[in-house]
Amino acid sequence: MAEVVHRNLELMLPELEELERSGIFSPQEIKEIVRRRRGMEYKLQRRPVRREDFLRAITYELNLDRLRKVRKKRLGVTSARRDADYGIQDRVHSLFKRAVKRFKVREREYSTIAVCD
Repeated sequence: MAEVVHRNLELMLPELEELERSGIFSPQEIKEIVRRRRGMEYKLQRRPVRREDFLRAITYELNLDRLRKVRKKRLGVTSARRDADYGIQDRVHSLFKRAVKRFKVREREYSTIAVCD
């Protein structure tokens, strides 16, 4: 389980480095994001995984993306790197796919969250 969590966190590294380099998030905020994501990944890997864990993770990522957009606009950052602009959105999509795969009956529940935000 720890290997999967570690691998998933490593995949987020380029995105987080770019967000820090561009000044959108401070080093302390990046550490907090990593801490929260690690905790959520462990919850998503445990048995049995709960729907609420996926919903909580998706909601967190959507809020984080909203904050990134606001700060990017306020700071006037024009990032040429795809990692910083789409990393969080890719993560939301990945979480959504994992949730739908795990809980096939509840697709509508997750799509409602994605559409509303």
